[in-house]
Amino acid sequence: MFRNTKRIPLRHFNSRIRLLQSRMAKRIPQQFEYFLVLDFEATCDDGKKIHPQEIIEFPVLKVNAKTYEVDSQFHHFVKPKHNPKLTDFCMKLTTITQEEVDAGKPFPVVFEEFDKWIQEDVGLNSKFLFVTCGDWDLKTMLPSQCDLENYQVPVYCKTWLNIKKMTVATLPTF
Repeated sequence: MFRNTKRIPLRHFNSRIRLLQSRMAKRIPQQFEYFLVLDFEATCDDGKKIHPQEIIEFPVLKVNAKTYEVDSQFHHFVKPKHNPKLTDFCMKLTTITQEEVDAGKPFPVVFEEFDKWIQEDVGLNSKFLFVTCGDWDLKTMLPSQCDLENYQVPVYCKTWLNIKKMTVATLPTF
């Protein structure tokens, strides 16, 4: 099997599982109808800063907060304006091809389609929360991209749940 690894008794994991279950039982019901799982990809290079960094993939899953099923999705590749040629590092890291971004739409078009999707598919009056893996997507990247295009960040994009912080706050360490 694995060399130089310490065997951890099963009872150790069972106690952790019981702890998790007890925490889950104490959950306060949440108020949201939908979780909008968002994870931008942007222009990048290995060890170098690309300025300005631009969104190249704009994916959002609309997850039903009661059933945890994906109800719909918004997904577009974005054609970067300032750095249109992706670096080899960026293509390898993101698995996005040059052809995909070349066929993409400019950010203003994608952003307007996203806003329309939010209004028509999600509903501005519904209770939804963006979920991101870190703060970068909505705290840094979207405001930066909106500044480049002279767009205002919509109010509905100013609140999100950073799943990394939530995980650290709620799960015990092993």
